[in-house]
Amino acid sequence: MMAVAAPAGTDGRPSMPKPLFAFKDSELRFFAAPGAGYCVAPDGRSFYTTQVIPTPPPPPVTHIHLILNWLEEVKAKLSERK
Repeated sequence: MMAVAAPAGTDGRPSMPKPLFAFKDSELRFFAAPGAGYCVAPDGRSFYTTQVIPTPPPPPVTHIHLILNWLEEVKAKLSERK
């Protein structure tokens, strides 16, 4: 995010851009879809954006439950209800 001064007058040339604030790109992302990934506060003094919170990877798969003839089991359970 950069800021420029935009003076009133006939010249109307903006100043050189200056960074508004510093942040680590890995901690703060201006990302959203569709549209802008940030919002300006009503008073114009703050920005709202999303923060990336890393999530740990899921645990490795260590077990597989294999059910054979599952359709027959479902049919048996349905016939029990009758």
